[in-house]
Amino acid sequence: MSKNAIITWASGKNFINNIGVDIFLKSLRHNFEGDILVFSHDMHQKEKFEKYNCNIINVNPENIETVVRDRFYGYLEHMDIWEKYEKVLVVDIKDVLFQINPFSLDFGDLALCAEGGNHWQSTFNCLDQTKFQMNISRFSRQFMNWPIINAGVIYGDPKSVASILNTIWLCAISSTNSSDQAALNYIANATPLKFTCVLPQKLPYCATGEGISKNWIDVDFFQGQVLFKGYSNPLPYTMIHQWERTVFKNELIEKWIKM
Repeated sequence: MSKNAIITWASGKNFINNIGVDIFLKSLRHNFEGDILVFSHDMHQKEKFEKYNCNIINVNPENIETVVRDRFYGYLEHMDIWEKYEKVLVVDIKDVLFQINPFSLDFGDLALCAEGGNHWQSTFNCLDQTKFQMNISRFSRQFMNWPIINAGVIYGDPKSVASILNTIWLCAISSTNSSDQAALNYIANATPLKFTCVLPQKLPYCATGEGISKNWIDVDFFQGQVLFKGYSNPLPYTMIHQWERTVFKNELIEKWIKM
């Protein structure tokens, strides 16, 4: 057992066959030697994950109605597997690639990653949050100036991460018309939750394709790496989420498939 662990989800033949899953596994193992916990309620190509020394955790499919939402319940149902690690990173798999060790920076008990823009700059997030708040009119809040928090990357100690996963799931099941990201953004911006908000303009941790494509963050691309420009010498971001939305998509695929 390693000190830290990656926690992710992969289910369904078509999903697992996506090239993004291969790039996730290859880029992660290139930068991280610790435990990778892959949760699934519909596992295919088990050998793909075994090749990269992943631990597969099978979740009862009867408890998974909607993967995007109920994966959080699946993680919690098997918390006994990951509660003994010092730090965990709960992260999406199909659209994330790693450039350095995801535990090279420590953000304390709980860290959430901002995408670099505010809600008023994103039609999707505005509509998503509007739908979420329809069921909680008494506690509705103005959200246009809220920073957009990325629901695909959650870092921290197991106790703190479990608490936020539980809260996301409970909020999400009360709103069938919005996403887990809307729930997380409400929790992060409208409640007294204590966490470190990691800004992509301030630290080279997580850049998103949304932030890059909409010019919320200014990056360089050199020798197959997306670089943070906030220092005198550009440094690679730890990870790129939604890399397939960037203009660097083809170069990134070529780099990691050949490696």
